[in-house]
Amino acid sequence: MITWMQRHRKWLVITIWISTISFIGAGATSWGQNPASDKGSVIAEVGKVEITQRELQKEYSRLYSQYNQIFQGNFSKEQAESFGLQKQAFKQLVNQSYVLNLAKDLKLEASDKEVFKVIEAENAFTKDGKFSKDIYKKVLQQNNMSMKEFENDLRNDIVTRKVINLIQPSVSDLEQEVLNIPLNIADKIEYKILSDKNINIETDEKSLKTYWEMNKNSYMDESSFDIEYFVENIASNEIDASDIADYYESHKNDYVNEEGMRLTLDQAQSKVKADINAKETKKTALKKYIKFKKGEGNFTTLNTKISLSSNIFNNEVYTKLNETNLLKPVLKPIKVGNTFVVIKLIKKNESTPKSYESVKEQIKVAYILNQKKLELLKLAKTSADTFKGKTSVVLNPMSDIKIEGLDSIASKDFINKLFKVKTKRGYIESPNGDVVLYNILEQNLLSKSSVDQTSKVMEIKSKMLNSGLIKSLESKYSIEVFVAGLE
Repeated sequence: MITWMQRHRKWLVITIWISTISFIGAGATSWGQNPASDKGSVIAEVGKVEITQRELQKEYSRLYSQYNQIFQGNFSKEQAESFGLQKQAFKQLVNQSYVLNLAKDLKLEASDKEVFKVIEAENAFTKDGKFSKDIYKKVLQQNNMSMKEFENDLRNDIVTRKVINLIQPSVSDLEQEVLNIPLNIADKIEYKILSDKNINIETDEKSLKTYWEMNKNSYMDESSFDIEYFVENIASNEIDASDIADYYESHKNDYVNEEGMRLTLDQAQSKVKADINAKETKKTALKKYIKFKKGEGNFTTLNTKISLSSNIFNNEVYTKLNETNLLKPVLKPIKVGNTFVVIKLIKKNESTPKSYESVKEQIKVAYILNQKKLELLKLAKTSADTFKGKTSVVLNPMSDIKIEGLDSIASKDFINKLFKVKTKRGYIESPNGDVVLYNILEQNLLSKSSVDQTSKVMEIKSKMLNSGLIKSLESKYSIEVFVAGLE
């Protein structure tokens, strides 16, 4: 957190708008919360600084938006849960609270004048090039934020920036020089490329069968499950408006858009109806599951075989079947599309090696490739100390050249590996299957580097500062969490 703020301190103050007025480019969506509902809900206390539910929602929204950009708009609520996004958001707020506590101890504050100066300069609040209080109020209202809340967030950002400015690391000439040394090394080499194109491998039944015996666990049938099941279709009953409102109020954090912003009741109404119907249908399915498990009642069931590649349901069903056994063969209802399925495991079919005859052609291809690689490496080992290269070239770690005989990827790979070797002569395996023999003829230190290491030095020192500062503050300020599952 500190590292990020140091790198982007010029824009630190503006980051609040990323999450609170992202509607400017995304169509005025919001969390849909009542401005007064979460205002006083304190979820944790770090030192003298309180963390509220509203702040957690805002930070969650910011992180969700970042991940959604990385995933090109395909980041889902399920992925957010698997990534522990809520805990990430909470951790960011805890770290910021540590810094704010330090600011309090240092008597650092943000004056009303400083806060207004930032607000006045923001284009989102201007009309005809001038700050408009009416637009300012309207923007905040559209995002269910009061002026007090917004200005308090902004005040915290300004104070945080002041702390960061106090601990801003500097970069010395010596530090730049030390980092530049590895980049200034230049090797003059001769090299020779060995290819397996001219290596011929003879195959016979005995060799192929021996190879299959040694590698047959790489050629396995899929494990599968013989099952019996019945389906309970999800109802589509009409729901009273009051029941919809009550359910939404209890589960409103579950209803968010692609940017992670909470939907309003109107926006989420159809989804809420579907969830209520699904909940009621699951109750019915659970009652039938109990009878089915006991062998009571009459059920119209179907039989099928499930495997990873042949699954008429979903991955959850396959996972649950993997976890169960014949002592507890009946699974609780699992939601699949617009149904709930109750499944009974009849038999587990363990994965077994495929027969030699069924994979003979695959074995032959793999055997030839493996033997060619072994022969190529054998040739490289016997040739490395005596070969004479026809081409010499000067390289350094930052070289961005295409070596004759290698494509761009193989060239880059060779250069990276060359500057990690410890022997004057040797060979390097290429990602395209070739082997490159090398002989380092000369090694020199270039007089100058074209690379500015300032940002790299800053990054290294900032990471060290980040780790040390947060660790120090953790021991200085106690933390009390009032909501389970956040730590």
